[in-house]
Amino acid sequence: MADSFSNLILRLTRTFDATPARVFAAWINPDQFGQWFGPAGMTTVECELEAKVGGAWRLMGEGRNIPGREPDAEVVRPTVSGRYLEVEPPKRRVFTWAWHDKDDFASPRGQESIVTVLFNAIGDRTEMIFTQAVLRDEEILSAHRRGWTESFDKLGESPDSIRALHIDAPNSSELLSDMEWLRQESLDFSGASDSKFVFFGEIIHTKNGDNILKGTVVLEEFLDTTSC
Repeated sequence: MADSFSNLILRLTRTFDATPARVFAAWINPDQFGQWFGPAGMTTVECELEAKVGGAWRLMGEGRNIPGREPDAEVVRPTVSGRYLEVEPPKRRVFTWAWHDKDDFASPRGQESIVTVLFNAIGDRTEMIFTQAVLRDEEILSAHRRGWTESFDKLGESPDSIRALHIDAPNSSELLSDMEWLRQESLDFSGASDSKFVFFGEIIHTKNGDNILKGTVVLEEFLDTTSC
């Protein structure tokens, strides 16, 4: 992983063995986001994501030895929130970020920064470019670097953290017009058979003239108001 900082801007780059659609989904599904977000030793207590432009998001974690906190402190509950400025699946997402002064959402928010995440396809893999700007001082930048680095470690190490329905469908027009095809493929959406789906992918034209629809399907609700 490459990382650098200049003028108090944090930059991190990671490559994942998953498509951009799958990695993007890990940022908008609150169950997945809550699973990998946070440094080692922190778990998610509360997570709400309204993953659309103008939508709000917030998360409360819990743990010890949290970056930016006293290393020998008792269990703390870091609390952060913001709003989505850009949501362009599965290529780009931009959101505001600020910690709350105390470990609750009612307390005032501190200095706000802007987080930008780009998802670039490299074959079947994804290069994720992360930027956070502008951070107040080098101590805060260092704490955020550690927190995000350990978060991305968890994202890459757990197969369940990057999960979505990956499909190869031989009839793109029927698939797009009739989602019953999905429900007939022994797919488990935990009772969500009446939900709408959003497809991220591409149509591949084969040498024999067939059109193959290849990509990722996620529940439409993941792009709207979601919480865990």
